[in-house]
Amino acid sequence: MRKRGIALMLALAMTVSMLGGCAASPIEEETSEAVAEESEEELITPIPTETPEPTELITPEPEPQEDIPAGMAKSILTGEYVDEAIGTRRPVAFMVDNVSGAFPHYGNSHASVYIEAPVEAELTRECIIYEDYDDLDRIGSLRSCRDYFLSYALGFDTIFCHYGQAAYALVYLENDKVDNISGLKGYAGNYFYRSSDLKAPHNAHTSGKGINDAIEYLGYRKTIKQDFEPTFKFKWVGETADVSNGMEAAYASAGYQSSKSYFEYNPEDGLYYRFQYGGPEIDGMNGEQIKVKNLIFEFENASLYQDSQYVHFDTVGTGKGIYVTDGKAVNITWQRNDYYEPAKYFLEDGTELEMTPGKTFVNLVKNKHVGRCVIGPSKEEAVCAVSEAVQAELENENATWESWFKEHEAELRQELDIDQAASLAAHGGISKCQ
Repeated sequence: MRKRGIALMLALAMTVSMLGGCAASPIEEETSEAVAEESEEELITPIPTETPEPTELITPEPEPQEDIPAGMAKSILTGEYVDEAIGTRRPVAFMVDNVSGAFPHYGNSHASVYIEAPVEAELTRECIIYEDYDDLDRIGSLRSCRDYFLSYALGFDTIFCHYGQAAYALVYLENDKVDNISGLKGYAGNYFYRSSDLKAPHNAHTSGKGINDAIEYLGYRKTIKQDFEPTFKFKWVGETADVSNGMEAAYASAGYQSSKSYFEYNPEDGLYYRFQYGGPEIDGMNGEQIKVKNLIFEFENASLYQDSQYVHFDTVGTGKGIYVTDGKAVNITWQRNDYYEPAKYFLEDGTELEMTPGKTFVNLVKNKHVGRCVIGPSKEEAVCAVSEAVQAELENENATWESWFKEHEAELRQELDIDQAASLAAHGGISKCQ
């Protein structure tokens, strides 16, 4: 009511002013003062506000950490608990001959990761990675390196031991990102030896002491890089990978034409036992059959280097694969951003594969031969590990890539030759391999 009365008085005063000229009456002056006071009063009256409640800072929950026993470390090769001195040391990768004249292998039951892949003439070779080898008197037989084995082994921060190399692997071995021990260097006689029970070239061996002495002589870093993320990611010890929806995989084979290697699942111990050349693969040192917890079949584009029989696997990029454990197999994908970097594996939903702790056997399979890779509840019931559609997709992908590779190989080789020359210059022109 008060504001309404003031409005009426203002209207009356304006009417009188317009009718009576400029002189203001005492009523007008009084009214004007009242309005001024009212307006001023309204302007300075604070608007009541609610005092906000203080914001509560929410501290994110820390990521749960695996409770590793005192004095132990989680192995980057198996995900199992090992003595801290073993778990923090750099693993060593050995290139191993895999033809019948090189058997039996010695010391290989002590390894943690195994990689088999085709080389020339459909033969296969193995790269075997150890973390605990000190007490071994005989490791081998050792043979020459192929570039794709080296790419895979570097995913575990390994020191790479080989007895020779294909010319196409030399550029990578010379690079200072690689620490290698070569059986062709002048120092080799101090750390390698040839056994009398096998014929050359299948009789080159080394020992745990020989390798440790060579590492000391060459001055290589002995411990794993800080914050190094290796190829495999494992569940906590005691946990297992979820493969419950996978296909039955009591039998699995990469389909290699020479070794004819395959694996059979033993449900009693949950391990896959390895067979090749018509019988079990046995460690000549202790008579143990090679057995592992995990299998990986990694499908990659492959071709032959120009005018040679040497195989080239395209280890960089992305691709498909199969992960096998506990009698089941699931589809995975792999990704490797650089030749020298670790690969990563992912499930079909895009989450990173977390493997069951234990030893792993990796089989590199050419995309054009993926139809040979079979898995099933038994050897008789095994079928192609991928669908017909995926098989056709991978075969076409390999053909397209192979055509591109042949067209561009010369320029790629020229770039690699420049890299090799730069590597040699960086260490005084002296080869690390020969």
